[in-house]
Amino acid sequence: MLTRIPSVLALCVLAAMSPSPRGGSAYDGLLITEISIQPIEQEGVEISNTNTEGVIDLSGVIITDRQGSATIEGQAEFPPGTMIAAGESIWVFTSVSTLFIPDTSIIPPGTQIFEDGESGAEFEGKPIPNMVNRVNNVSLSDLGDDLSLLAPGTERPIIPGVNGDAVIDAVYAGATTFIGTAFLMGPDSPRQPGDIGLTPPMGLSLQRLPHSQDTDRMIADAVLSDLTPGRPMTVEPITLEPSDSVLVADMDGFGHLTAVTGLHSSPEIVGRVVTRGLATEGEISPDGDTAVLLDAQRSILTVIEGLTSGLPRETSLFTPFDDTGSSLPTGVHITADGTRAVVASLIDANLTAIRGLPRNPTVAGRVAMPLGEGPDDFALSPTDPEIAVATQNGLGMAAVIRGLTTREPEIIPLTVMLNPNGVLITPSGQRAIVCNSGSDSITVIDDLTGTPHVSATLASPDGVGSAPQGIAISPVGDVALVTNSFGDTVTVLTDLDGEVPRIAATVPVGFFPAGVAFLPDGATAIVGTAGSPGIDVISNLLPDPRKAQHLARLTDPRLDVATFSEQSILTFPPEPFETLRETFDEGDAGWHFAAAVPDFTAPVPDSGGGALSLTSLSVGDTYGGWSSPPGVVPLTGASLHAMRMELATDQPDRTLVPSARMRFATFDGSLETTATFSSHWGAEAAPGTVASPYWVALALPPDPDTGLTPPAEGGGGLAWDLIHFDVFDPAPVTLRIEEVAVTRRSLLGLGTPVPAASFDFSDGPQGWWFSTVEPHFRGAIGYEEPGRLITQVVGTGDEVGFWTSPLITDLPTDRLLRFRWRLATDITPRTKVPTVRLRVFTEDFQVLVEGFVRSVGEALHSPGPSPRTLDLFVVFPRRMGESGAATVHMVAAFDVIGLDPTDAGGALWLESMELDLLPLPVELN
Repeated sequence: MLTRIPSVLALCVLAAMSPSPRGGSAYDGLLITEISIQPIEQEGVEISNTNTEGVIDLSGVIITDRQGSATIEGQAEFPPGTMIAAGESIWVFTSVSTLFIPDTSIIPPGTQIFEDGESGAEFEGKPIPNMVNRVNNVSLSDLGDDLSLLAPGTERPIIPGVNGDAVIDAVYAGATTFIGTAFLMGPDSPRQPGDIGLTPPMGLSLQRLPHSQDTDRMIADAVLSDLTPGRPMTVEPITLEPSDSVLVADMDGFGHLTAVTGLHSSPEIVGRVVTRGLATEGEISPDGDTAVLLDAQRSILTVIEGLTSGLPRETSLFTPFDDTGSSLPTGVHITADGTRAVVASLIDANLTAIRGLPRNPTVAGRVAMPLGEGPDDFALSPTDPEIAVATQNGLGMAAVIRGLTTREPEIIPLTVMLNPNGVLITPSGQRAIVCNSGSDSITVIDDLTGTPHVSATLASPDGVGSAPQGIAISPVGDVALVTNSFGDTVTVLTDLDGEVPRIAATVPVGFFPAGVAFLPDGATAIVGTAGSPGIDVISNLLPDPRKAQHLARLTDPRLDVATFSEQSILTFPPEPFETLRETFDEGDAGWHFAAAVPDFTAPVPDSGGGALSLTSLSVGDTYGGWSSPPGVVPLTGASLHAMRMELATDQPDRTLVPSARMRFATFDGSLETTATFSSHWGAEAAPGTVASPYWVALALPPDPDTGLTPPAEGGGGLAWDLIHFDVFDPAPVTLRIEEVAVTRRSLLGLGTPVPAASFDFSDGPQGWWFSTVEPHFRGAIGYEEPGRLITQVVGTGDEVGFWTSPLITDLPTDRLLRFRWRLATDITPRTKVPTVRLRVFTEDFQVLVEGFVRSVGEALHSPGPSPRTLDLFVVFPRRMGESGAATVHMVAAFDVIGLDPTDAGGALWLESMELDLLPLPVELN
């Protein structure tokens, strides 16, 4: 398993922003930075000079509060001579707190303290000075307040354009009545979308974070946290290992994310991510860097960016719901490419698609749920982000939705059982599994892209627990976990895409399990319990789910998850999953040698010394290769599979090294990708005496009719060949591989493509030219029509023809290149289609990547009348960048090889070819 380099998750260390001017230059940077409403003996207000230099004179500055639109509850002013230096704060106890002047140990030594009223209390051996009372006393012990700082001599009311400049700063906290639900930080301002009220619960306060930020909006400037009068709120950064850590959306009064690490051994809380809203559920994006959080109480979304970069920050606060005041979001999922999210809204009864993540979220579309019943939970398809399945708890239904962001989505309601809650869609994209909490059952829905229907139900006699609620699937294995909220257990499901999912085990956990998620290893899951604040760790879920066991439990008030929050546990996404690694330390590991004798001379194979090697004893005609056992690599749909080989040679002059070819093919040979690295006219791509990595990538094409990419039956196999045809290269020379590994990652998670070249042939060949290899083979016929390049064969078993592109210049060697071809044919059946070969190569032939599509077996990947898209990926050897070859020029070619006499005649054509540059994934770097 690949591991992520430990990263610093700097919790809540945010860059300060320059304060906005208030009330003239004399009060710039003077802000209300903290309010404490409860407990009453600690009620007070912190006022800070957030500037980095200078002193502000507070003489006569007014502090005032009001709850009604006209009622002034209290108004007092600072006595003459009150000064506040840069970076310092003043704490003012309000009228209620003067009755119980608190234990002042909560206030740092040297802090200036005032009180609004007379108590006779002392601080540091001196009487606490009083504010100058003007109207009653400032009181914060009601349902809400408008707390303002006003310039000396200001009289209410504040009228914009008349005396609006007199407001230095203002904070509207709690359930203030005079502006409904608008809660701002600034002068008497109109409501802005997304503004919320934050009333500090017992023992907490409302604070600015960062200390000097002032956007005039409480939702952006304030968070709930511990009481820290006289000092700014700070949270120390911590280091998290994403493979061993989770973030828990807790309900302990803060609503922040609690960070827990050490989950594979001894779980412990190591910090928190402070959020503006009260996070109850959320999800981390596929790149592991962004989280989208739900505040179910206030119907807002918080987007946090930079989770693994060391500089986490709230990127946006967003209200994507209808303006109903309370929409009650119940779930959020991020698409595999990380650019969109979908949010369920219970009261608005819809699914809302959001684009522009993480920094510019906007609504991309809404889907109204059938019969006006809001979704309790939903799942996005892993193969098509336009497909979702949502549960409707009150109706006992689940809705299959196709076309989430289209104007006319297709909605197919299906009756399941009582009170459906959690739902997942399996990796095939064709099956959904629904938890029915009211009937102690699980419903299976099949054929999501065709005719969705309920195919099976597993009820409690079959081992399903009491009130199944949440469900999560392993990111790397065929296993899922169901939380049984009334049974205090979790059910382990396997064989998820089998005829009927199989119950493999039941594991006891804490009281009222709710949320559940898997760690990146796929074998460990974390369960959040709502009845007793804490989390449970379930291990050994792979490779044999029957051996699942309870590993550990961590109980802590800071892990108080919401009762019906299926996504209260946020785990980091898996690194690219390593499906194979072999170092040959104990021999050939089942690999076998083969040579094409008598046509070519065979090299000498060897499998000793922790490597496979081939030694060429002659020049000009040597060929042979090592092949892995068949089917050693599972091949999944919609994934990039990358084989890495550590190649080396005993030839010190890299310009004289024979060619090394790497092969990666499906079990039946119907799809194959090869990469050949040669020392032609240079040495940038050739291996050296120290082993270095070389790659070849394979991606299964989607079916042109369904758009789905099913796994390859039987998996895939690997091979590498020595090709010593250059008579100028010396012999003997040895090539060896010291290690081979295969990883896979989602194709949707490759990042944003940058177009580099495009050919659609709408105005002719666009520089492409046709040729054959006569007289060695009969030449196929090549011609072009508007929108396509055509190769015509007659099916006699000896035809070859190919179209070659013009030179594509200045392609970077530090990017992943994706050549995307759209092919079609009029040859039927598809089992009779000649072999298609797609080639891309550097102009000096040092790097040659080829894709072969053969019509063997059922011809699953062969083109047909409907255009088929095939991708050919190019990964340059790291040596090329080290040698200074920052860019290369390349050529593409589309070949038809009709050597099988059983193939049919007809035309094959290329409709388009596009070249995109993608970020180089970490496992290929």
